[in-house]
Amino acid sequence: HVGLLHSTALDYLYEKNEYTEEQMIKALAVAGLIGNLIKTNASISGAECGCQAEIGTACSMAAAATAYLQQQGLEQIDNAAEIAMDAGIDMIIANGTRPELLYKILDGDKVGTKFIGRKKG
Repeated sequence: HVGLLHSTALDYLYEKNEYTEEQMIKALAVAGLIGNLIKTNASISGAECGCQAEIGTACSMAAAATAYLQQQGLEQIDNAAEIAMDAGIDMIIANGTRPELLYKILDGDKVGTKFIGRKKG
């Protein structure tokens, strides 16, 4: 799930913004580093810690990769990953056997069942 979510988001960015293959490979490496950092210090397992651990990790990975693609520095990349993890992330449950649904979700179409993340404050 984690790999599918962030790689699909990056594929969307690749198609919409015309990043080079090299930029995308480096962005995936940045995402992988964030995922490994979380795995080392916490858990990325939905079975162990619930869906928010899994989805939160994916969102952090995608945020870090996106910050890298936007030519942000290391501090901003780290901040993007932390903000995504700490943000009370919305989650959409949809048929994962149909990858085109992820594109529809990223385009803002109403697909699946959306759960609104808990907001601080």
